[in-house]
Amino acid sequence: MLNEQEWNKANSVKFRPIPNGRLLLLYPDGDKRIFDVWEYLTKNNLSKGYWKNLFDQNYFESVENVGAMASWDDESITIDGSMMFENSTPTNILTSSYTSLSMARITATPINGVDLYINDPRVEHGVPHILARVGSENKANFSFDGTLQNGSLEKDKFRKVVDFIKSHPQEILAAYEAIKEGLKPVLIK
Repeated sequence: MLNEQEWNKANSVKFRPIPNGRLLLLYPDGDKRIFDVWEYLTKNNLSKGYWKNLFDQNYFESVENVGAMASWDDESITIDGSMMFENSTPTNILTSSYTSLSMARITATPINGVDLYINDPRVEHGVPHILARVGSENKANFSFDGTLQNGSLEKDKFRKVVDFIKSHPQEILAAYEAIKEGLKPVLIK
């Protein structure tokens, strides 16, 4: 049960969807919390009927902030602010850290004119890969071990990209894990 101060706070929530069926809750006092909607629904046996639609990430992301409620389908599905507050956990996630992009840049500076990105497996066909881009043009996809999956690069660019991938395996995996959690990865230098 919330006290009056918590109730007032809970009813001043703003939020936005983040990956894996979670809402990033933002409060006027700067507090940030994560409410795992999918976990809550599963734990409370609410994964059937109209609630099951919330397990589709695209549908989930159609959430609207209506007063202090999370609302889907013009309020046919709602979760109130006090329930979100009571069932959320504090987080120190930086609001600007969250990325909703399907591809996140992982290189601090271009490698011989090539920027590298990692895909978000929840959004792009579930196969993790590194995308090499020159300017705004996608050029080639590489596996995490540096194997070319498709596309092509000029010989000197190709060699430098493969060398980079092979010399930064831990950083690439850390970036991938951050992306899976809906966070912007630390750029690799």
